[in-house]
Amino acid sequence: MKNRYRTWDAGMGKDIEKGKAGFKQLETHALKHGEPKLESGRQEFLENLINEFI
Repeated sequence: MKNRYRTWDAGMGKDIEKGKAGFKQLETHALKHGEPKLESGRQEFLENLINEFI
């Protein structure tokens, strides 16, 4: 769980949590860095696996 949400502990994620970053800063950040790589959590994998058999 800690690994999944690690980006909220520093940089832009930390600024968002503290209310220091608004939509303009987020837009600038997104345009500069592009879309983040999506990571699926282990829980989601297991839920999908179980749902296949239900």
